[in-house]
Amino acid sequence: MVLHDGKGNFIWQSFDSPTDTLLVGQYLRAGGPSKLVSRSSEANNVDGAYSLVMESKWLVMYYKSPNSVRPMLYWTSIEPLTNIGEGSLSYFTLTSEAETDEGFLYYLTFEYFMTNPSSDSNRNMAYSLYNNTYLYLRLAIDGNLRFLTYNRNVQGV
Repeated sequence: MVLHDGKGNFIWQSFDSPTDTLLVGQYLRAGGPSKLVSRSSEANNVDGAYSLVMESKWLVMYYKSPNSVRPMLYWTSIEPLTNIGEGSLSYFTLTSEAETDEGFLYYLTFEYFMTNPSSDSNRNMAYSLYNNTYLYLRLAIDGNLRFLTYNRNVQGV
């Protein structure tokens, strides 16, 4: 969704405000939307108990129970995405890239960018055997991250 003012000038787009889902090319960033929050249920479109957060050096996941004051850490990237003492995450984005060495493999990748010093890198998260143009990453109501994609060549019964 894109909003324009009465003169046709761009004001806001939903692509810049992720909720529980990241599309290919969408990003989380420091100083802006820096987390995904699960829904409370399939029927109720309000914030749930789980969140994926981009912190200064890590991707982390939290669970917040209704009875707790603070959320509880339940997952973090194995190693910092940045070297300790060097820079902080500026933003990361979800990408899909084709590799043709052994036929077509499509890598689902987080590209991330650091400040002080400025640099970029990526981390492959998963792969599939078909084009991921219609891919998205969702933080589900049960706290699991799921890569979901559509393949128009598959026919249902």
